[in-house]
Amino acid sequence: MKKVQNIINKPFIKIGFLLGCAFSLAQYLFYFSGRSIIMEESFGNTQQLLLIAGLYLGLHHCRENATRVDFSKLFLQGLLITIIAIYIRTFFAILLYRYIAPELGQSYVAAVLEQFQKSIQTLPQFTQKQYTQLTQTLISTLSIPILEGISLGTLGTIFSLAIAGIMNLFRKNTNKFEL
Repeated sequence: MKKVQNIINKPFIKIGFLLGCAFSLAQYLFYFSGRSIIMEESFGNTQQLLLIAGLYLGLHHCRENATRVDFSKLFLQGLLITIIAIYIRTFFAILLYRYIAPELGQSYVAAVLEQFQKSIQTLPQFTQKQYTQLTQTLISTLSIPILEGISLGTLGTIFSLAIAGIMNLFRKNTNKFEL
């Protein structure tokens, strides 16, 4: 009889879920403590620290509990952890910006548009109008969390690559002979 595996028991899913919850909790705590999460460097640094710690713990757990782990398996595990965490974080950010605190979402959109206006001031007037219209069409309380997720996913890919490479360099030698 074929044994059916429960996908929920996979450690990368649990770790990805916990990392996504940690991202959401950090965002919730930053917002409700009165600290800004709009283009705030300390909030971004907190998310990066959580990402590095979560990936390290997840990949370390994978390496310690598997019989044979190479770089590609560690990297794939890191990507899966990142993807799961990003989905949860993006879902919570959409809830936060659209339903829990819509004023935060609107101020975030306004801040992004203001920053964009500052960056295109050197362009000709006609081109500025076209870019402004396009940006106002594309930037919303739905697109910002998705773009944040893509940005954090890119960092997660880079950190997964680095952590998997470092762990692969210092892997346990399983070819030892014991007497």
